Amino acid sequence: AAEEKKAAEENQAAKEKKAAAEEEESAEEEEESEEGEEDAEEEEEMAEEESDAESACGDRSSGGSVSSRKRSASESSAELHYVPSVKKHHKSWASFEAYLKSYERRTNTVLVIAETLNVRLRNERMKKQKRYLQKPDSEIPLVPEDMDPYQRNYICTHGWKVRSRSTGLRPVQRVTFTGCKVRFVAQVYEHSAGRWWIQVKLEFYGHNHHVSEEVFRSYPSKRMVPADPPKMSDAELLVNSGSKPSRIYDYIRDNSIHRVKMRDVYNIVTRVKAAGNELSDEDQVAELLVNFNLQAEGNVSTVNENARGQTAVISISSQHMRKLYCRFPELLLIDCTHKTNRYGDESTYCPCISCC
Repeated sequence: AAEEKKAAEENQAAKEKKAAAEEEESAEEEEESEEGEEDAEEEEEMAEEESDAESACGDRSSGGSVSSRKRSASESSAELHYVPSVKKHHKSWASFEAYLKSYERRTNTVLVIAETLNVRLRNERMKKQKRYLQKPDSEIPLVPEDMDPYQRNYICTHGWKVRSRSTGLRPVQRVTFTGCKVRFVAQVYEHSAGRWWIQVKLEFYGHNHHVSEEVFRSYPSKRMVPADPPKMSDAELLVNSGSKPSRIYDYIRDNSIHRVKMRDVYNIVTRVKAAGNELSDEDQVAELLVNFNLQAEGNVSTVNENARGQTAVISISSQHMRKLYCRFPELLLIDCTHKTNRYGDESTYCPCISCC
């Protein structure tokens, strides 16, 4: 009986072992089938991606627009145009601004201020911190008021997103926003005891647009003529003398480094006229007569008024004309009908009256 019981237990164990082996084989077969299905799905996805890429290339070659695929970090960094970094430490805001102007010219970039934090607001925030409550100002690291502002955030001009004011009537002709990520922070810090300097930090200098001298000179802030140099005085003189915008345009481009456009010249003309520097018609005529009399000793100009006190006749005789009339007085002819107006009034021009 003991032997039969032992044999039955061995048979049962063999059956269980065989069943476990069969289950493992079936599980392996299922895994292999699942892997085969996944491989087939991956092959189908790769085929679809290849077909999409081929169709995208076809659309690009035919001029169609397609959505750009997501670029990797290496591809994105390869398209960035890196420029030299800004000097880290500066003694004052004035020296930093002067350095920044030379930096823009050297790197052919334009930087603008995105945000500003003044000293007063920064000091108030420091006083409200928990660790500085109920403490005198001498124990709080406050920044002097004469170092205002405390902080400035600089970005590239192509990273400044301007709010659209378009109503849809006209298409936008000029868009400068490209999403450029160039940025840095200029902040006041205590360089030594009682000495406060400017520090540049949190900077990134990779432009996502083309950087060159030609592009730099085309920016509105660089191509415009500043208000202080002699070239603006010359432009004002040309405007006041009645010169055409095309002549002012040629003069500025031929005699300065500013690559102005015609719309910039129109803005200059409008600004000069709005400033009130343009002479009135009466003043221009008076200036013309005074200059004419000063050109030569024998030049004579007379102004005759009517009964209402208005200018009626202006006579101009140069020195040469007076000499000729004095030598040949018999050649004087007076035409009383030439250039009469529609009312029949005579328009007589006699420059030699009382010339001798």
